[in-house]
Amino acid sequence: NEAAWPCVDLAGTRVGSHSYSAGGRTRVWRLVRLTQPNRLRGPGNQVQRPLPAARAGKLQDGIGARTLWRLATAEMADPGSARIRGGAAGHDVIQRYGLGVGARLAAQGAFRRSVRYLVMPVNYWRHLEFRLACEALKITPDDVVLDVGSPKLLSAYLAEKVGATVWATDIDQYFLDEYRSLRNTLGIPEDRLRLAVMDGRRLTFGDASFTRAYAISVLEHIPEAGDSECVAEMARVLAPGGVCVLTVPFWPEGRIDYRRDFYWSAASSRDDEGRLFYQRRYSETDLHERLVRPSGLQLERLAYVGERVLSRSDREVGDYLHPLLGPVQPALSNLLHTAPAADWRSLRKPLCALLVLRKPPAEAA
Repeated sequence: NEAAWPCVDLAGTRVGSHSYSAGGRTRVWRLVRLTQPNRLRGPGNQVQRPLPAARAGKLQDGIGARTLWRLATAEMADPGSARIRGGAAGHDVIQRYGLGVGARLAAQGAFRRSVRYLVMPVNYWRHLEFRLACEALKITPDDVVLDVGSPKLLSAYLAEKVGATVWATDIDQYFLDEYRSLRNTLGIPEDRLRLAVMDGRRLTFGDASFTRAYAISVLEHIPEAGDSECVAEMARVLAPGGVCVLTVPFWPEGRIDYRRDFYWSAASSRDDEGRLFYQRRYSETDLHERLVRPSGLQLERLAYVGERVLSRSDREVGDYLHPLLGPVQPALSNLLHTAPAADWRSLRKPLCALLVLRKPPAEAA
């Protein structure tokens, strides 16, 4: 019963049952029901100050209640606030959101499901790509957003915190059960976060259905001409004036990577030697010929990101990172990834390309 949950401002001032107004912004802070909920309430079902861990109690698994409180209420500001809007969201906002998701799951006793969010909510590369995508998309609550095959934590964030309407799609159904359950746990309305199994090369949406679209490290995994077909479909369902953001691996000369097996391998293909296609690393020419030109969209920005280390090696830092290092991977990303550059030749080791494409307004078209 959310209406009965107390609300506080983090400075410790009593603020009434649900919200307060300050500087023209309304912020609502919701508390997770930890243990011994009667200790979280003061007179009139209010909390007047953050409780010390000794009063709030400890969870059975040893996570301090104060820590859980802080994680669960991180980035809980009003969705209209510029702090969490789909644009200038900060370097670690998705990581903190993922930690908050894990904390809320743990608070409800779903400890096994919470582990993945508490240990590695965002990995080394996704930390960078999520930030670049949010900055480029500038999503608002009025947007209707299409996610094609991307890691789904970003979709949940945009639906819950930004307040946008999001369609999260993928060619495989691996994410359906988890995110249906998570949607219910987080209280995200079903019509705000919609989940669908769909081939990006043959989207079933009507023309001009979305104001924003993105694919984070997806297109490179589609074999043969599928990447060009997918970006053309994304352009078709994008409304005039809409923005499409893509991130893909980059390699100066371009190259193909093969692997033995992966979860979507049934949708991949084999070459003449029987090798299973895993991903394509795009050259600058590939980016224009396989993505920009087939989309028919205007290229607003093309930027490259690389690593500051291992410049003479074909391997990347992420190849050496064990999943148990998840908590520090975003920090390593901040430390070791370069700032976006307009010319890949200015980077010692360019590895990722960011494309920002816009559909011309109807009158211009």
